[in-house]
Amino acid sequence: MPVELGGRILQFGGAIVSVASVFEGLQYALAAGRSRKVGDEAAARAYRGAARFAGLSALTGVIGSVGATGFLLGPLAAAVVFGFVAYGLAVWAKGQESQPLELWARHSLWGLPEEHRRWKDSHEMDTAIGALNAALLGLIAQLEVVHQIQTQGKEVLGTGGFIDYKIVLPGYDAEASHYEWALWAYRPGEVPGQIIAGGRSDGTNDPLPAPALWKHPAYVPATTAPVIQHDAESKTLEIRGPISFSGKLDFHALKLEVSFWPDKSDESGVARLIVKEDKIRDPQRWGFS
Repeated sequence: MPVELGGRILQFGGAIVSVASVFEGLQYALAAGRSRKVGDEAAARAYRGAARFAGLSALTGVIGSVGATGFLLGPLAAAVVFGFVAYGLAVWAKGQESQPLELWARHSLWGLPEEHRRWKDSHEMDTAIGALNAALLGLIAQLEVVHQIQTQGKEVLGTGGFIDYKIVLPGYDAEASHYEWALWAYRPGEVPGQIIAGGRSDGTNDPLPAPALWKHPAYVPATTAPVIQHDAESKTLEIRGPISFSGKLDFHALKLEVSFWPDKSDESGVARLIVKEDKIRDPQRWGFS
C-alpha cells in the first residue's frame, strides 16, 4: 500500500509538472514573438529555445505521469532538468533584450534595419520626441498576459490568469508632476478599442466598470483598480496591478499608453510610452479546456 500510494503521488506530481511546463512554454513563446517584433533576435532565439525545453519538460512529465511505478523517476527527473534549462535560457534571454535608448534608436527615422523604423513622417515627430523623453527619463511600462491553472484544493477548475501591467515614473513630484495612463483592449471586428483600466494624477484610483458594449467581459472589472506606491525619497512612482480573468479572453490585443509630465507647467516636456500585446493566444488552442 505505501508503495502504491507513493507511485500515485509521483504520477500526480508528473501531471502537475507537465501542465505547468506547458504554460511556461506559452509565456516563453509569447516573449519570443515580442522580442522578435522589436528586433531583439538573440533574445527571441533564446526564448524559443526556452519554449522548446519547456515543451520537453511537459512531454517527459506526461510520460512520467502515465508510466509504470518503477519507470517514474527517470522521466520526472528529466522533466525537472528540462524545466531548469528552460528557466535558465529565459533568464539569459531577458538580459539580451535591448535597453530603452537602443529601442528608440532602432525605431527612429534612422534606425537599422529599416523594417523596425516607426516614426517616418513629420506628423509623428511629437510621438518620437515623447518616446525619446521616456527613454532618457527611464520611464518603464510593461504589459503581459499570464495564463495559469485555476484550482480549488485538489480540484482543477480550468484555465485563467491575469493581465499584469507595471508603470514606473522616475523623478515624480506629487506637487509638480502629472501623469495619465490607459489600458486599451481590442476585440475582433470591433473598432475602436475600449479602455478597461486607467488613471491620472488628479483622478481617483477606483476600479473601472466594464465597457457598456461588453455585457459579459472575460476579465473581472473589480480587479482593475491599480496599486500605487510613491517613494518620496527616490522620487519614484509605481503603478501596477493584475487584472484577473477566467476561461479565455475575448479580446485579441492590448495597448498600454502612458503620458508623464515631470513638470506639469511645461506641456512640451511630456514623456510618452506605448506598449502593445498583440495576438493574445488562448491556451485552449494548445489543448486545454
